[in-house]
Amino acid sequence: MPTLTAALDPHGIDLKARIVAEFFGNPFLECSAEQLSFRLDATTPEVTDAVADLERCGVVQMDDDVVYFEPAGDLYGDLRDLAAIYRYQTFEAREEVRQLESLARLEASLAVSREEVSAILDVVPLGVLLLDRYGSLLKANGVAHSLLDLESAHVRDHVCGALDLPLEDLLERSINKEVYLETTLSVITRPFRVQGSDVGIVITLQDISDRKRLEAEAERTREAFFSMIRHELKRPLHSIDRFLNTVDLDGGLASHARSAAGHLSSMIDDLLLLSRIDRDPLTVQPTQKITAAELIAGWDLVYRDIASKKDISLTSRVDAPIPPLMIDERQFQQAVGNILDNAIKFTPRAGTIDLWAEQQGNTLSIVIDDSGPGIPLEQRDRVFDRFYQVRDGNDRTDGLGLGLAITARVIAAHGGSVEVTESPAGGARFILSIPSHTEDTERSGR
Repeated sequence: MPTLTAALDPHGIDLKARIVAEFFGNPFLECSAEQLSFRLDATTPEVTDAVADLERCGVVQMDDDVVYFEPAGDLYGDLRDLAAIYRYQTFEAREEVRQLESLARLEASLAVSREEVSAILDVVPLGVLLLDRYGSLLKANGVAHSLLDLESAHVRDHVCGALDLPLEDLLERSINKEVYLETTLSVITRPFRVQGSDVGIVITLQDISDRKRLEAEAERTREAFFSMIRHELKRPLHSIDRFLNTVDLDGGLASHARSAAGHLSSMIDDLLLLSRIDRDPLTVQPTQKITAAELIAGWDLVYRDIASKKDISLTSRVDAPIPPLMIDERQFQQAVGNILDNAIKFTPRAGTIDLWAEQQGNTLSIVIDDSGPGIPLEQRDRVFDRFYQVRDGNDRTDGLGLGLAITARVIAAHGGSVEVTESPAGGARFILSIPSHTEDTERSGR
């Protein structure tokens, strides 16, 4: 060290020690003298003079006003001692010296040079950015340069701002988002810490413009497909229905034909509805205010006669006064109706179905019990999947298996959930839970 300190201008020796310590703590740091002055809380002229003296002695190098740390091998020990002049002044500094020594041992064991690190990053097919805890750019590979205008000083010095990323969040957690610049970028960030250095940030960038374009084209194809279903399948059904209502057919045959046409129309409607819900969350709009008692009474009126034709006893009740709900009435009625349809289909003659509503805190539960065969435990997790059908003995049930899938999505769009368990009556119990509408929530929504 005496050789190095003798070569250095004694003026500002403490600042030079701090600069060396800063580079030791951030071995990949590359920044301007102005950025160094910000990090060290010193004036730019002071830092510029100190950097110039350090460059003269072979401690740092400058390229296009960018300062980087690349000392000659025989200076490494002296520089570590010079850094210690500043590092040993505080408890934190002493800890950093210990970390620095660990970093030196790690660096020696890995024997990875600056050029090798750059070569490795350039092999990665994603854009890779390394930032320090201040958000300053330490390293960027070639792909990152092609995706961001890093030749611009404004972008290079404000990478987080260019990608609309809050630095405080980057240091605490991983972030995955899409950023729309000249191209659409998938941006994934993760904080990292190399032994012996401060926390840093790694950011990966991927151009997903082609993927987004393909997704948009696929969406247009889906729209065209369902438009075809809507027009090319529903139109013949309307013609069949008009024909059945105008010709004089045998009563039983006409009834069977109308039932088959209605069943096919319902399946098409279910397919279109499920597709709309998946594509557009606004398909379900909970804007109507209604009481649970009105809903229960409506279902009772519609399904009591249907159940009685199979000699099934349908009972309904509301356990206590319940605050009104904000729902999409048409979609919500169909969601519960799908479960009641299944309950009637699977419950044997002389069986029972119980429908009721109860309030628990701010949640309304609508419960449907039946005395049918129930749903096997191993199938309960799958009954809400599209096209899945519970087996009735060895026979396949009618329909597409979309009813419960629609129910689950409609209830989810209301902020609720659906659960299936075993009923005390021996069959299935479906519990639909949704937030109830109270005066407090109504005032807060205004």
